[in-house]
Amino acid sequence: MSKELTTPAKVLIGVVGVGLLAFAAVRYGWIPKGAGGLVPGATPVAGGKVKQVSIDLLYGTEKEKWLKDAVDEFAKKRPDIEVRLKGMGTIESVRAIADGKERPTVWSPADDIAAGLLETEWSLAKGSSVVEKDGDLAAQPLVITPLVMIAWEERAKTLSQASGGDPTSFAAIHKLATNPKGWLGLGGPAEWGFVKLGHTAPNASNSGLQTLILMAYAFHGKSSGLKPQDVLDEKFQKWMKETETAVGKFGTSSGTYMKEMILFGPSKYDVIWNYESAAIGDMASAQGRWGNLSILYPKPTLWSNHPFVFLKGDWVSAEQRAAAKELRTFLLSAPVQERALAFGFRPANPDVKVLSEDPNNPFNRLKAFGVKVDIPPTAEPPSGEVTRLLLETWRRVVGSGLTP
Repeated sequence: MSKELTTPAKVLIGVVGVGLLAFAAVRYGWIPKGAGGLVPGATPVAGGKVKQVSIDLLYGTEKEKWLKDAVDEFAKKRPDIEVRLKGMGTIESVRAIADGKERPTVWSPADDIAAGLLETEWSLAKGSSVVEKDGDLAAQPLVITPLVMIAWEERAKTLSQASGGDPTSFAAIHKLATNPKGWLGLGGPAEWGFVKLGHTAPNASNSGLQTLILMAYAFHGKSSGLKPQDVLDEKFQKWMKETETAVGKFGTSSGTYMKEMILFGPSKYDVIWNYESAAIGDMASAQGRWGNLSILYPKPTLWSNHPFVFLKGDWVSAEQRAAAKELRTFLLSAPVQERALAFGFRPANPDVKVLSEDPNNPFNRLKAFGVKVDIPPTAEPPSGEVTRLLLETWRRVVGSGLTP
């Protein structure tokens, strides 16, 4: 006659059984190791394995190296989430989303200016909003970097003397661009010839758009409240066109501008505007090749904060949004943010310091060439409507014969 088990014995057997099943699940791959839990809403499939959630992240290429490195690590920790990356120039991505050619789960352009521009383009075409702005879905910065002016050291000194101490002054830049004697007219040697400026096309690249915005603010003597009438001012348009005549080529890639400046030296570019992160990435190879480069911070400047933007598209499921939140949390984690420094970016996580005791920290290593932790005050990003008008004005006045 069998003896019935007591209640404590039944509980013990149950606990042991659950433990053995859990061990077998991990040992034989029924549940992926290190998955860190399921994405909310995810469901198991046959065999106990986790169903993979796929998300599409469309991103500005300036942060490509850091982002790819981080996503590779995320894939190891979260095999239940597939992140499909696609790099694209920020202004190009605005057009692609607005036209319906790209339908990403999340989007990370270079800055909030681009997000405002997309919202304007989408609203004009469809009469609705596409960028999430509230609660946990509101955009959050991933990494940040300011716009800087990069000049060969001797050119920077000449500009500083001619401008009363501020080589980034757009008034001094305009005076140099329109001087019939070129650098000689500002006290430089005749062999420097005419000034050769460089920035990307504003209608193709975000660093070029930021440069154009700073020009508009500089002409009107302010750092906020850029209005349509400021853009439509005929005197501003004439001044802008005169300045832009000194730009030999409007390219589409911020990274290419920096590399070409180093490769060809002052024979091609005396001064360019680009991201601090791009400058940091290539500064070491520049020094001594054609003389030293100097990094200078416009007053004011603009931040590129690389926001992680959720879109309201009906092509995005709740499960995908939950997975994207998991990715965002990982990208903002302290170890991943610390590694952004090696790629020239400032961490967006306020708990991660920009300066450290590491001699390889770029803000230590490149201090002698003008890299600073503290930067001048920043300008207010204009509204999407004003940005759109500024781009159209530039196209009509300066870039009507250019592509794209």
